[in-house]
Amino acid sequence: MQSSSAAGCYGSWYRWRTGLLAALENGRIDVSCFASPGVEQAVARGNALVFINHPQGEDPALKEFLFELLYVRPDYAEKNPETVKKVVKALVDANQWIQTAKIEDHLEILRKRFPGIEDAILIESIKNTIAAIEPSGCITPAALSSAVKFMRDVGAINNDVPFNAVVDNSFNQACKK
Repeated sequence: MQSSSAAGCYGSWYRWRTGLLAALENGRIDVSCFASPGVEQAVARGNALVFINHPQGEDPALKEFLFELLYVRPDYAEKNPETVKKVVKALVDANQWIQTAKIEDHLEILRKRFPGIEDAILIESIKNTIAAIEPSGCITPAALSSAVKFMRDVGAINNDVPFNAVVDNSFNQACKK
């Protein structure tokens, strides 16, 4: 949290999330799409309901949606393959920890990241988020396809994106099995 905060990311994200919740709760907007624990917080306050829980796979078009990615410039990966492998392994290990850790272990971390949010809301957030984590870290063509479709539907991109142009699973040992 400290490094994110120093870079201005946490503060910006926090203001955006709280602003979005305030807008929803005060009737300034009718529908929103945001991440945990904002969703669970709005629902717990009785000011929102969940139409579709994407992390739980309720939208078949987004079943393998790419919620989190690691981006690496091709030139960096080519010059530093061992570093990239180590980072990928650390992320896969983290994904697996997320899947297997006890709720209490998650809470210990999340209480620091989201001070003031009730444990019940954080627990619901954990349950929702765990479903979206791909423990292997492998990206499938279906996952990329769903992300591309989503980005095209919202007007973020205009063209399809070839799998081999943006995905390289070769640095992830789990994808080689």
